[in-house]
Amino acid sequence: MKKSLFALIVTSAFSLSMFAATEMIVKLKNGEKVSFRVEDVEETIFEKSDSEEEYVDESKTFLEFKILSDSTVEVRKESTGEEYGCSYCGHDSIVVPQKVRIKGSVYTVTGIGEYAFYKNKNLTLIDIPKSITKISKSAFSDCSNLISIDIPSNVSYIGTYAFSDCYHLKNISLPSGITSIEKCSFENCQSMTDIEISSNVTSIGDNAFYGCGNLNVKIDNFEDSVTVGNKAFYSCNSVTWKYIEDTTVVNDTDTKLVFEKLTSTTVEVIDADYHLDTVIIPEKVRIDGKIYTVVGIGDAAFLDNSGLAYVNIPSTVTKIGDRAFLNLGNLRKVEIANGVTSIGASAFFYCYNLTKIQIPSSVTAIGENAFYGCPDLEITIDNSIDNVTLGSDPFVGCKSVIWKK
Repeated sequence: MKKSLFALIVTSAFSLSMFAATEMIVKLKNGEKVSFRVEDVEETIFEKSDSEEEYVDESKTFLEFKILSDSTVEVRKESTGEEYGCSYCGHDSIVVPQKVRIKGSVYTVTGIGEYAFYKNKNLTLIDIPKSITKISKSAFSDCSNLISIDIPSNVSYIGTYAFSDCYHLKNISLPSGITSIEKCSFENCQSMTDIEISSNVTSIGDNAFYGCGNLNVKIDNFEDSVTVGNKAFYSCNSVTWKYIEDTTVVNDTDTKLVFEKLTSTTVEVIDADYHLDTVIIPEKVRIDGKIYTVVGIGDAAFLDNSGLAYVNIPSTVTKIGDRAFLNLGNLRKVEIANGVTSIGASAFFYCYNLTKIQIPSSVTAIGENAFYGCPDLEITIDNSIDNVTLGSDPFVGCKSVIWKK
């Protein structure tokens, strides 16, 4: 009876104290106190926010960070050691966190800084979070044993020399946000065999894939939409561009001619293989994926190509340079399309086996000694002599010259 009475008294007292309470006070981590009316609280639920993600405290990781803004940081080069020495060389497998807490504040890791993992020859694997948007200059340069890396889809910039000399790096996928491949960024990545470059890329820098001898490059873009630097694909196994078929276009690698760029859209022939017996100069040539119009034959371009017997010059060519075909004793036939405006000095000097040549009406200038010493040559010029500027002695020793008026 006494026990029951005591229990009743205690229960009543507890109920009265709860009923009398009007506020519930919650103390937050930052020390702030928040109060709620008890009668308004139906249920207390502890739930992790969707936006709150796991973070690593800076004291718990060997990685070092550079603060970029109030909310972002990048992985920086290890502060110990020489300025351009190995970074984080004691680690062969590295996981970069997505968030890091530094002095009580949480930051998102958005970048891999300059020289961050430079010359780490022990590094074989690295895990980069999806928060990364930038991989800076020489970030992984000379990580010669790095085998693979997944570049997050949010990355929009890969800096110069970023993966240069990563000799064992296998195939990678470039994110669609990449619009420019910087110079030397994948130089000497000798183990890469395939890479696809998206249609968003409009610029490929000097030596970007230089020395990637096993690499097959596929570029999902038209050549005229991409600027390509010097030796961007030097020694690559193959480079395939997406382009519209054009029978007037010849790949420079399919000819034995050497071209020099004059402008962003034009080239001229400046040299050729000495063993050629026939040369059909193309109207257009594709060099490193970009199409150029062939507008000239440079000075001395075919000088002393003794085996050359036949030359066809298209209408896109406007200039035949000085000494272009000088001293070609085996040259027997030359076809010049209407379009050439000038024939340089000594252009066909001493081509003594030429027998006939038709000079089109477009020609307005013939240089000094242009056809000197061609004893069997019959020249027909489809133009009035009054419309053509002649150098001294252009036809000395020729069999005949006929002007059409």
